[in-house]
Amino acid sequence: MQVRFFKQTLCQNALFICTLISFQYIYPLIDDLCAKFFISILLWELNYALDGLIVMLLHFRFSHLGIKLLQKKLPAILLPAENNENNSMDEE
Repeated sequence: MQVRFFKQTLCQNALFICTLISFQYIYPLIDDLCAKFFISILLWELNYALDGLIVMLLHFRFSHLGIKLLQKKLPAILLPAENNENNSMDEE
């Protein structure tokens, strides 16, 4: 559970840093006040939406919806039998 919180914090901070960088470098390049207004609204709303998506992806249990995304069953690994290894060594 602590690893999930670490991943969540890392993703959310990266998102927030991207938002701040866009406000520091992209926002000043726009001259039109109306465009600045809409860009700022779009950036903050996108930030909040992606923040919620990060929380949902890391902590929501899709099994409540009846969706099976990934099962933790690993496929069986086929290993050669010991007899085959011994035979191949004898042939060399």
